[in-house]
Amino acid sequence: MDNFFRYFKREAAVPDCLTPDKAAEEQPPQPKGGNYGKKIVNVRGQKAALSIAAFHRALEIRATTMGQLVIEYQRRNANGGNFVPFLYGDAQRFNWLLQVRPNPLMSATVLMQQAEIERVMRGNAYIYIERNGVEGAVQALWLAQCGGYDQLTDTYSLTYNVPGGVRTVAAAPSADVIHIPNTFRHPGGLQGIPTLVYAERTLSIAATNDVETLNNASKGGKMKILLQEDKEKGFGVGGRAKASEIRKAARTLQDDLDQGDDVISVNNVLQASVISQNAEQMQLIEQRGFSVAEIARLMGVPKPLLMDDSNSSYKTPEAALQSFMTYTIQPAIGLWEDELNAKLLNEYDFGRRRIHLCERNLRRLDPTAQANLDKLHLETGVCSVNELRAAHDMPTIEGGDAHYVSTNLAEVGSEKLRAASSGAAAASQGNNNNQTNGKSGNQKGDNQ
Repeated sequence: MDNFFRYFKREAAVPDCLTPDKAAEEQPPQPKGGNYGKKIVNVRGQKAALSIAAFHRALEIRATTMGQLVIEYQRRNANGGNFVPFLYGDAQRFNWLLQVRPNPLMSATVLMQQAEIERVMRGNAYIYIERNGVEGAVQALWLAQCGGYDQLTDTYSLTYNVPGGVRTVAAAPSADVIHIPNTFRHPGGLQGIPTLVYAERTLSIAATNDVETLNNASKGGKMKILLQEDKEKGFGVGGRAKASEIRKAARTLQDDLDQGDDVISVNNVLQASVISQNAEQMQLIEQRGFSVAEIARLMGVPKPLLMDDSNSSYKTPEAALQSFMTYTIQPAIGLWEDELNAKLLNEYDFGRRRIHLCERNLRRLDPTAQANLDKLHLETGVCSVNELRAAHDMPTIEGGDAHYVSTNLAEVGSEKLRAASSGAAAASQGNNNNQTNGKSGNQKGDNQ
């Protein structure tokens, strides 16, 4: 219990169980002027705990969201001209690798999740493409646990887990490696930088102050005083200060400080200025942790998704979710699609085949948003009734293949407008007749 409470103390005292002699033997020798290093104790406060929890929550949200994306190998339909899943022959096995089991050790969902974690935490995600030596067909996709890129040879050195052990590829061609770097990258844009490393080195405004603070703390936190000549009073009787005299005064002051005196007289002949940092500035050591808001900015995850609604500018959780999808997930989808198309297809497939990350699974647990989207697709003729039913694993119905378009708009001068105009004129004439008959009846009633 004593060990537990000591983490909440700012000064570590000598335990009572140690006698003065024994304590002196176990403590390091004290340098001249006092050693304050032993009084520095790491304090784990609530802010640091919340920051750690927020970061892991943000990383989990990003990883699990990317894991819900479905990677599809598609080809252009000759009839409609749109892209549809390619599920025949070798393409069927290719889609099975992309969507179900890329390698014997993990599923496609786990592969995407771990790749996003590697991208954020290590700066780069490497996936080795194992091909058939004869035909060059894709046999498996292996997520590397560590790797590096050699720009001179355009090759990768990768290490990845296989059933029963670990395999290393010393010089894998770049065409056989799917490389997903982080958003923050080294100069040149080839290798990514971990998000936290980039934030610590580049984005922290207090980086320079932290270096100075640590430098002062490493010297024992001793007071630093600058002694210089007081030009108004001079030194001695109408003379100027000599370097030897200033050094002598400095040694006298140092001796007084070593004795532990708090207030010291400088004989009223020298001007003294304290140049060491105060306690408030030295607390930067404990304030280097990022807040929840800073974690949200770095990870691209809104605060409401991190279970923090304080000072939130989003009116509804749906708005925060839409912002996350638009500004974090959609750019990641584009990055993945470009890399997959470049490494799994060739230039002759461009325009005829593609690798597509489908986001339909992200709406499965939001029935209201899915219903509104289905209604919009039906009213604009994008989908038929049977196509929508098939998307929800429902059987087709008779007559459900027709496509409908809303008739609120029509071409100027079209038959629809003339019919509508005729109907409006007839309705107007009928209203006029009813009003005339009503007035006649009223007049007859008045006459009677």
